[in-house]
Amino acid sequence: MDSKAFNILKWRLASKIVQSKPDPTYLMVFSGSSVTAGHDNYFNQSYPMVFKRHMEDIFTKLGIQLIVNNIAQGANNCIPYSFCYETMGGENIDFLNWEQSYNCGRDEPIFENALRMVAWNAPGIVYFSASGSPAVNHCPPSTDSVPYNAENWSPALAGLKAWKVDDSSVEEQKDFILKYNEAGRSWARFGGTSVDMKNALSCKLHFMTKEASIFGQESGRGANWHPPRAMHMLRGEIIAWQYALVLHETINMVIQDLLAKEISVLATELGDWSKKYGYLDAKPGYSVPTNDTVSELHVAVKVNALDILWICGNGKTALASAEFFLDTNVKLPSKKALYQPSEQRQAWSKIHDHADCRELYELPKGEHVLSVKNKGGQLLSVTHVVTW
Repeated sequence: MDSKAFNILKWRLASKIVQSKPDPTYLMVFSGSSVTAGHDNYFNQSYPMVFKRHMEDIFTKLGIQLIVNNIAQGANNCIPYSFCYETMGGENIDFLNWEQSYNCGRDEPIFENALRMVAWNAPGIVYFSASGSPAVNHCPPSTDSVPYNAENWSPALAGLKAWKVDDSSVEEQKDFILKYNEAGRSWARFGGTSVDMKNALSCKLHFMTKEASIFGQESGRGANWHPPRAMHMLRGEIIAWQYALVLHETINMVIQDLLAKEISVLATELGDWSKKYGYLDAKPGYSVPTNDTVSELHVAVKVNALDILWICGNGKTALASAEFFLDTNVKLPSKKALYQPSEQRQAWSKIHDHADCRELYELPKGEHVLSVKNKGGQLLSVTHVVTW
């Protein structure tokens, strides 16, 4: 987690605490494969449920209903699964966990789809989580009276001082997270935030003992690509630890702000949290001014499985003044050359209106250029084009 992600999450949580809507909720959807689903362990041992057990009471005390939905499934294809986050997990997602690196860990459009779905609708945040877990079955058994990876372990049982939670200690831990991220992005090697993978694999951490390799099901065994019970616990507690640090700073910020202004004023300021950090709208957009009836937007499209395409803009009136032209089966110029419409280009009138989108139908198969022109009278904008 970098400083921007920390602050965005803080702002998001603050807006929930002070918003005027009754019974605010915080929806966390954990998507993924059999890893997140908790296969070879019990469902309540999966890391999303571990997080919920640690954090639910805290959210309740803040007046927020924490909803944690684990929608992960074994051996699922990234498409169509990645189009169904809201169908399976719920609408207006605040936090989306993505764990599909086994199936599509290098598929950039899949990453983009997750980011866009959450950014457009809530807007929320996406947490990218790696598949798999360290193998520790080669580590010796624990010599502690209660293994560090046991559910009932506590600092007191290990003879350790309880961590004193105050502003300075939280700031120290936050600084550790940020510096760790600066030294090497956690997502680059799927190494997590607080686990030194080299030490983990060499059994140097107290947590990494033989007991950490035992699965939750009765046999104690499981597939080598599935995290054992203790590794689910570690994942869930890492996420909970980061949320706890953010919440500590969030509560301090809200208290200080409430000393200076009414809660209704603060709720209004925090209502659109994305303005604070420049994420008012994550959609890239291309526009043609109201009085420009000459300029055109050109988009290369490939019509294949279906004879339709959807073109969408930013708002219900974004394409109200649009004219569409199709240049069929044209050879696109090199990147350095500008596209010039051919003589065979024609106006396209087979169009269905869908609010902020237009569906062009009965299109010929092939690679074409779709052009959009403004008839004038209002601003025209295009955000994305969808083909099948």
